[in-house]
Amino acid sequence: MGADIQGANFTNAILREADFTRDQAGLQRRWIIFLVTHYFYRQLSTV
Repeated sequence: MGADIQGANFTNAILREADFTRDQAGLQRRWIIFLVTHYFYRQLSTV
């Protein structure tokens, strides 16, 4: 079963390598959203 999964995900891995810069941008966006919401909730809890 593991070999089948690897074979199925092989093309996806290549596509991910091609979209690496886009993935990096998405990761940064997620971090910014996380930090902003975390800060927002901290402000709410102090009020």
